[in-house]
Amino acid sequence: FPYTTLFRSPDEGEGGDVGGEEAGRVRNRFMATAYWNPALVTGADGTAKVTFTAPDNLTAFRVMAVAADTGERFGSGEKRFAINKPLQAMPALPRFLTIGDALAAKVMIHNNTKDPVKATVTALVEGAAKLTGEPSQPVDVPAGGAKPVIFAVSADADGFADFTFKVTGSGMNDAVKNRLPVLRATTTETSLVGEGTAKGRVEHAIAMPTKILPGKGDLEVVLDPTGLSRLDEGLAYLVRYPYGCLEQTTSKVVPMLAVSELANSLDLPEVNQGKLKKFVNAGIAKILKHQHDNGGFGLWIGAPVEQHYTAFGLWGLAVAKATGQPVDDAALESGARWLSQSLAQDPQDSNTGAHDMGAAASRAFALYVLADLHARNIGPGADAAMLAKLMDRRQTLPRYGRAFLARALFHAGKREDARNVLDELAAETKSGQGPLTVSETDEADLWWYWSSTPRTTAIVLGAFLEIAPSHPIVDRLAEGLLATRQGGRWENTQENLYSLLALAELSRARAAAADAKVTVTVGGKTQFSGTLKGSQGSEIRRIRLPMGTIDSVGKGPFVLETDGTPVFYTARIHVTRALDPAATDAGITVKRDYLDAETGKPIAEAKLGQVVKVRLTIATPESRAHVAVVDHLPAGFEPVLDRFQQRPDEEVEHWWWMRSTTEWQNRELRDDRIELFTDLLVKGESQHEYLARAMSEGTFQNGGATAEMMYRPTIHGRGQAGHVVVTH
Repeated sequence: FPYTTLFRSPDEGEGGDVGGEEAGRVRNRFMATAYWNPALVTGADGTAKVTFTAPDNLTAFRVMAVAADTGERFGSGEKRFAINKPLQAMPALPRFLTIGDALAAKVMIHNNTKDPVKATVTALVEGAAKLTGEPSQPVDVPAGGAKPVIFAVSADADGFADFTFKVTGSGMNDAVKNRLPVLRATTTETSLVGEGTAKGRVEHAIAMPTKILPGKGDLEVVLDPTGLSRLDEGLAYLVRYPYGCLEQTTSKVVPMLAVSELANSLDLPEVNQGKLKKFVNAGIAKILKHQHDNGGFGLWIGAPVEQHYTAFGLWGLAVAKATGQPVDDAALESGARWLSQSLAQDPQDSNTGAHDMGAAASRAFALYVLADLHARNIGPGADAAMLAKLMDRRQTLPRYGRAFLARALFHAGKREDARNVLDELAAETKSGQGPLTVSETDEADLWWYWSSTPRTTAIVLGAFLEIAPSHPIVDRLAEGLLATRQGGRWENTQENLYSLLALAELSRARAAAADAKVTVTVGGKTQFSGTLKGSQGSEIRRIRLPMGTIDSVGKGPFVLETDGTPVFYTARIHVTRALDPAATDAGITVKRDYLDAETGKPIAEAKLGQVVKVRLTIATPESRAHVAVVDHLPAGFEPVLDRFQQRPDEEVEHWWWMRSTTEWQNRELRDDRIELFTDLLVKGESQHEYLARAMSEGTFQNGGATAEMMYRPTIHGRGQAGHVVVTH
């Protein structure tokens, strides 16, 4: 126990103090739960004893215990106690800072004795922030009272700032240390130096980027014998994707199972150093949280069940189970039965053009999922009559829907029909040689269904790889799909998901069988020389050179030499730049207003403790599907939870496009931002309001609120950045 003596107050836990603390000790280990043991066995006398290292919190703790014997007796009990010090420092800091913030850093000095104390308070700020005023101040604290002490601090760099406060007086002392992240609004860009297959010597010039943040740029060279490494930017994009609906969570998990060797080679803290299994297991658990008691799945946790999202969640779980991950059969069974019943009750003729096409394609996907699960002895399988009806009407389906129909037929044992569907798809493409992509005739009207040319191309390629892998169209589709990348990846989670699955399958089927001797030279200096393994498990070799290193050895060129054995290579430059604070309009505009929560009038500055109403106005000249809105909070504000999420039982109205107002399906509160999501941002202006409380004094930067189509991120908007002043 870090304190020598603990005294319980007369009311058993609402007060207390400790003395004899270790001299010079700085408290910095803070935990909400000090100890947890799910299975503790008592001795014969019915008592149990545990020991643990207590955290540094000076607060009230509650000890709770639930007990059961081998029979039918149960019981529970709890005790409260508080840990205090006679003289203690309690920082009152925001959760984060942003570069450019000027903070009045507050620390409350508590005197828990019966006598007044003359104390001295000292502040030390290290790392990404610095003190701009005096580091030491005197303070008179009355008996049993508390006094605030303020230190002027500025945040000058991104990273972390460490705040250490020390108080001494009347022979007593305390010291406490807090760490805050310091954020910077940035944008990350990737540019291609060169990519291809080397069978001897290849050379590419290096165009050095400009206006990059110090230490925020590097040249990355990736080598491998199969071409799998060409998918790594797409995988990294999925791992780092900031949102987490059912689709996005599933799209993160499934590729990890298909390209685990590539994931292990990435320098990503989320999945490296043995974390990949934990990442996958957490993803599977989150997918299951979207499932309702009736078996259906919603887009967000607690959201109404929907047919397409149920099919998608089941598909992700089925892929996970097929690769050996622990997935509960009961969850799959109940989901399959709900999906089958939903399809049977679904109106299949709405005469709504492209929207009906999208709904029919969703049914084809659902039938594919049901047929695949049934092949694994789970669920009732795909309805034969419904399959036959879709087969008869297949020309009314979008091309990606026909690819899913082919896979449904294939898994249902109708393999000749499946091949006929694929032959028809192949006949509709351009003949000849070279890269090939597959587009939809009404792609713009299918955006709500995540449709795009790269996605359709990847889905069609995946169907051919399963049903007719030797078809001559396969190589052309793969080349065309790779050519649609931008910055080494595809545009959204759906495109990256299906592209990674299809191309990873193709790479494994055509794995190289020979080792290769390679040499990488940059600016005339050898950066790597060795053997790239291909015969005993394909090796993925990564070489990273910071921009400063490239400057020191010369600005190019990049040269790769092999012994003649084919080696796939990618060389690209990653840079990070400061985000332009100006507003942007790329199809959506965003405006933010701060209002007095009581009067509704605009405010120029906020008072400490004041509740502020934040109004976001999002405008679009036409309706947009699947939009995310993010409002970045100033560090001095804390969001106020003014509502609780409910779990509705009703199912979603299918004809979403008939809505006349924007419905925000999900809102998430983060330390530094508010996130809003809607599956349809209607034409014109839409608004959302939320409350925030001014909790810290100072001048705080606030980045512009943003809005983007999650599956067309080139359509986006950002409001003007600015600052907020909070006064006492």
